[in-house]
Amino acid sequence: MLLPYVVGFDAVGRLIIVDLSKLPHLLVAGATNSGKTVGVQVLITSIIYRKRPSCVNLILIDVGASDLLPFEGVPHLSCPVIRDRNKASQVLEKLRNEMERRITIQSSDNESFKKLPRLVLVIDEFPALFVGVEDKRLVKLMTDAVSALLQRGRHAKMHVVLAAQNPTMQNMKVDLGNITGRIAFKCAKRNFSETILDERGAENLLGKGDMYFKSPEFSELKRIQGTYITSSELNRVIQSIKASSFRLSIGKYRINLSDNSSRDMGNDLEVDLNANSHHSKQDVDGRMFAQIMIWALGQNEISCNAVMKAFGYGWNRASHFIERLCEAGIVGELDAKLPRKVIPQTMAEVSEKAKDFLQDCGYTEDMVAETIRNRDNG
Repeated sequence: MLLPYVVGFDAVGRLIIVDLSKLPHLLVAGATNSGKTVGVQVLITSIIYRKRPSCVNLILIDVGASDLLPFEGVPHLSCPVIRDRNKASQVLEKLRNEMERRITIQSSDNESFKKLPRLVLVIDEFPALFVGVEDKRLVKLMTDAVSALLQRGRHAKMHVVLAAQNPTMQNMKVDLGNITGRIAFKCAKRNFSETILDERGAENLLGKGDMYFKSPEFSELKRIQGTYITSSELNRVIQSIKASSFRLSIGKYRINLSDNSSRDMGNDLEVDLNANSHHSKQDVDGRMFAQIMIWALGQNEISCNAVMKAFGYGWNRASHFIERLCEAGIVGELDAKLPRKVIPQTMAEVSEKAKDFLQDCGYTEDMVAETIRNRDNG
């Protein structure tokens, strides 16, 4: 599956796993303590547990709550978790532009299009994006962008997941007709069930993960007991992914929130399209080195063999990158045949030049600091 989601078990105990890419969008809703939050967390975890950052990237918007914050820092993120409406509108507009750019590329260079990672936009408490917003222009910008992604996103390998506690046709503000995948946990009122499923019934569910799932793949509503993951399990999985997946995020799609233009949108694709140019080869080499630097900062010591095993390089290339790490002050000088010690023990000990280089490659100081902390904790 391209975007696997381990939904749960049906009435006879069969495990239900669906491919989000076939839905291709999803609406998830339910009252407090219904299991909606866990359901969304399980969806994200299912994807990042099975898919590399080079294949799937996430954009998480969580203005009305904090349920998506546990995923902050996972290598699949195209930008930090969005908690500000103005940043949310900026990101939504960039995603809309990216969709149009991808559709154009598909028609002119299908091979390059195939290399692009799938993008999954998850907006938790979607109606909260508009609560208290008096600027009608801002509301229209956001609703137009989401509507466009729902209408044409599937053609650009882009998928939208909207979550809400009490959805109505009025507070959702977009046409839900383009969302064919629907999950209803226990709802507080009948009209919420009708908004989600186009029929009643979810108000009678039992709560705690009991759900109705409506999908083009099923001939009728399917009742499912949703997958459950505890907070400690979720944290353990996320920490494991952070520790092991940096090396797999070459070619990731990144959004630069400090830049209102969309120039940052196609950096990785430009490398693919211009792979024969000297400048592009330098870019790819730089991104590879950034991956290795981040990985090294998460270790206490490294060796050529460790680099070869982690990245699949030959001896000469691994040696080359280790020497560059030494020049950057990340590892010490060669001491006989012993592994080289990783020098920075705190973020303050990472050189400004190394910080700037990592920043240019999409790694914020917070991400670097967290990598070092995780190594200390490990």
